[in-house]
Amino acid sequence: MANIVFRVKNSEHVNYSMGFADLVEDCFEKNSKNVKIPKGKAIQLAENLIRNHHAKKIVLMGQKVVDAFAKDFPKGTILKWNDEKAKYGSCIGTIEIDNCTASVYKVPFPVNNNVEDRHLYYCL
Repeated sequence: MANIVFRVKNSEHVNYSMGFADLVEDCFEKNSKNVKIPKGKAIQLAENLIRNHHAKKIVLMGQKVVDAFAKDFPKGTILKWNDEKAKYGSCIGTIEIDNCTASVYKVPFPVNNNVEDRHLYYCL
């Protein structure tokens, strides 16, 4: 499924990069249940990714992160983690900032979960 998210055509002129960002920086908590995501952090991160890094795709990992995006953006913009339409590897919404649009995807954590074949969501 990740190959759908990161699909690029075979071409000598295709160039892409991938980066990672934490929604809550400077957080050293091992237990994610103790992590609180401040209101507005999802919008702040999306604005940075789209404006400064020209992101076309944003891949969210974990229920708290997906639900923070769903909460921060207008209702219906991003599907919540448990929405039946929000399948792993599928587009769960789009964000438009300054006339630039990024598609948003949901993937499972690579460890500590019971998602079968979760490695398929990370194949490029």
